[in-house]
Amino acid sequence: MSGFLVAQQTRIQVMTPKIEQLPGLKLNVDAMDSGSMFQESARLTRAGIGDPVGGVLQPSGNHASQTVTAAKPTRAIGWNGLPVLSFDGGDYLICDSLAASAGVSGSDKPFTVVAVLKFSAVGAIRQILTFGRAATNNTLRMCGVSSFPAWFFYSVDDADGENGSTGGTPDTSPHVVCFLFSGMTVSILIDGVTVANETVHNLGVNTLDQATIGAQRTFGALTQFMLGVIGQLAVLNRRISNDEAKFATHLFGAKWGIVTL
Repeated sequence: MSGFLVAQQTRIQVMTPKIEQLPGLKLNVDAMDSGSMFQESARLTRAGIGDPVGGVLQPSGNHASQTVTAAKPTRAIGWNGLPVLSFDGGDYLICDSLAASAGVSGSDKPFTVVAVLKFSAVGAIRQILTFGRAATNNTLRMCGVSSFPAWFFYSVDDADGENGSTGGTPDTSPHVVCFLFSGMTVSILIDGVTVANETVHNLGVNTLDQATIGAQRTFGALTQFMLGVIGQLAVLNRRISNDEAKFATHLFGAKWGIVTL
């Protein structure tokens, strides 16, 4: 009997769905994964609850880091008693290698962002994840909420051509958010509900070499900081299908105790 139970437990563990099952995963910052959270960018000391997070280990090699002590998010307890990364309005993580690894630099490159988060306040621009360019800082991909308030995806090309997509009404409840960018169009899903559907972003050539979690780096300055908590943030180097988006939404919803459609 004991052997049967062990076999059943092993089978359940193997069959447990994970975001890693989706091809093209380039970043998976997961506050529940204590083995990936470190207090310093060199990733020497594990970050427990209440500790600052200065390094996040990634199997892809796209490690997120922060060397400025005052700008490190804190590993804290969020909704449902689960670990989260808390951003106080001045915290952020840098992950510049993601810009190349995610394939966002070039001509109309697709990517997907799936995040579990909870804002402390809305009514101001709050960035979840941004891509930019160090040379001139005018080429952007921004995923967050606007001051309307509304969920938004905003982009600027190398010639300063701008496109924006907005939808829905953000609040201070926890949500699973999906930004699905095909390279030409973007859809935004909140808890499985589409709030912006295939808005055109025809941007031509884009040269991106910066990636920032929780803030925008542009024109030589950091602005539009995240104020709230992020439980998990995943980035894939393609526009996942609608069925895959449902899979990711349900997966994250079940894991983090969020009701999704």
